[in-house]
Amino acid sequence: GYRLRAHRTLYDIFVKLSTYETPSRREMQFQIISEGVRYFTENYTAPDCTIAEAARLSGISERYFRKVFAEIYGSSPTHYLRGMRIRRACELLASGRKNITDIAMECGFDDQKYFSRTFREFMNTTPTAYARLFRNTR
Repeated sequence: GYRLRAHRTLYDIFVKLSTYETPSRREMQFQIISEGVRYFTENYTAPDCTIAEAARLSGISERYFRKVFAEIYGSSPTHYLRGMRIRRACELLASGRKNITDIAMECGFDDQKYFSRTFREFMNTTPTAYARLFRNTR
């Protein structure tokens, strides 16, 4: 009686545990840094948007945040953040409504020279030349 029921109960528990799907390593890593990634998405244009803050919001060290981020996204958080800023700058340059200095500041770059250098690194052209492409099509 009792012993048989106990074995049956244990068997049922083992069956349920063996069919329980655990999140993949990648899903678990993404969960760990998701707050930091959300912070980037919401604050990437702020000059004070930092990896340290993203790590703090994720509840992990900056070093571990960088490691996990690179494993998931295939690039450093710094490169990812700069890429987000450059994509936004491309939109603003294409609109033709603002000058390059204002666009640099609006996209989180404190220094126009650094903005221009970063823009060229990502887009293989200068911000001025990029804006000119759209000016000529209007």
